[in-house]
Amino acid sequence: MKYTSVLDASEQSFQNLINDAEDFENDKIFASIRSRDYDESDINLINAEVRISIAKIDKEYISLEKFSKEFNKLYATDHNQCYDTALKLCRKLRSTLAGTKKLFRKMCPIIRKKAGGNGTEKKLSVFDHSYLTGLTFSRDMFGLESYPDCVKDLCCSVSLFFCKLTGVMALCREIIAKENYIRCHPDLCYKIYKDNYDNVAKKSRDTIKFIENNSGITYQMNSLKERMDKAKSLQQVICDCFHTYNESQFQNFVIFDTIAKGKKDNLSPIESLLWPNNHDLAKQVRFVITHLDDLIEPCKLVGLKVLGRTDKKEGKHHIYGPIIVMIMEWAGITGTGKEAKFNRYFNETYRGNLLPPGNSGTNGAKNNKKYTTEEYNLFVSEVSKLTKNMNKAMNISISSIACAN
Repeated sequence: MKYTSVLDASEQSFQNLINDAEDFENDKIFASIRSRDYDESDINLINAEVRISIAKIDKEYISLEKFSKEFNKLYATDHNQCYDTALKLCRKLRSTLAGTKKLFRKMCPIIRKKAGGNGTEKKLSVFDHSYLTGLTFSRDMFGLESYPDCVKDLCCSVSLFFCKLTGVMALCREIIAKENYIRCHPDLCYKIYKDNYDNVAKKSRDTIKFIENNSGITYQMNSLKERMDKAKSLQQVICDCFHTYNESQFQNFVIFDTIAKGKKDNLSPIESLLWPNNHDLAKQVRFVITHLDDLIEPCKLVGLKVLGRTDKKEGKHHIYGPIIVMIMEWAGITGTGKEAKFNRYFNETYRGNLLPPGNSGTNGAKNNKKYTTEEYNLFVSEVSKLTKNMNKAMNISISSIACAN
């Protein structure tokens, strides 16, 4: 009769393997040797195979440990609509499980095919009918010392194998337990969701730029956005969807959700990207850029330099580079990695009588920080005066701007 080594990919299977490992004793090896009538060459071959399996477990454990540190920090993961987490882990441990199945099969008793059988008998599982997994055995009366060195070596190897296997299976259970814990704690799950949302939005600049340049583009609402939009409890839906959608679906959701939220507040896609969590600030910045010329005289009066070099061909002054950098700092852009995006946004938004300084002028002022804290505070004071009437008209709280800086 043949055995089957099919393993149910579940947390319980991981626990069963841990139990088998913890219950290991040398008598189980002795019972297997007697049952299978293994000779010395057979034992040496099995021992060599176990040693190879141990090396493969070590390799896969390192990979699994790295996976464990990142997996539950991700809100969306690939292949999760085809495989649950337990199956995903099993696929990462192919060599470990293959070695385990092979060892268990080697320690199963030989069962002769019954005479007159039609070949349709149900196969027995190596996970239930191996001496290493719970099959009843008779204890040896004389102990390990009565066996040759090859048996002693095999016992040591199997003991080490099970020690390694326990560590791998425990790590698998830890990953699943952490995943379940996150699903049951909305605040933690929301933090992971928000971190991933912001990260995807930041990485999707080119896509958002494309959509901005093709304003008529439409897309099919994916099920994640549909669930979010219809949710009575957003936090609960975020928990329910944790590790449910793949990375591509989540990216699609983030891009269009970011743009859709901005449109509700009359923001452009690029403004939604630059200030996804503070639309009031986005409106403030837009207003300051479009009314920047109104700041020239007030800034001059308090001793701030506004005008840069003169472009002889255009007959106009460039905006002094540090002015753009101070706007960046006030707008919460500095240090976010969005500086280049902001420069493009500024150039597209400003329509005054001056010329933008260009990226080199702005970058030079940013890298060398060609203004003092006192100058920055003076500039922010003038900006606040400029936007005061706008804030009243739009009912924007100054505190909402301060929170971004």
